[in-house]
Amino acid sequence: MPSVRRVWANGEVVATFTSPFTVEESLHRADSLVGKPFEQLPGKPAQHKIVGALADGSKVRVVDVETVYNDWTLFSFIDGEGTYEESYRNRSNGARQLEVLELAKRLFAAGVN
Repeated sequence: MPSVRRVWANGEVVATFTSPFTVEESLHRADSLVGKPFEQLPGKPAQHKIVGALADGSKVRVVDVETVYNDWTLFSFIDGEGTYEESYRNRSNGARQLEVLELAKRLFAAGVN
């Protein structure tokens, strides 16, 4: 049975989304990930290496791309596809996070070193 989730930041609800899983199922799915490795870009480039830029000209480093990509895969596995995007869509830094996510997806798919 699906369940409504809330994302809290600084003491307030910043996003709401519906997970296709119950809370118990999500917890079980999260537990199954214990010990799984943090995914790194192919070739394991240095964390400080610039791998892209956002529309506003901000440079994006490997560490940013890998962190957002791993967060996205965790959200997707634990609470279903689209939950990461939904949780950021209306947040103050949401557009920026989603732009980094799109860059991350392209880089991971392309196997960029």
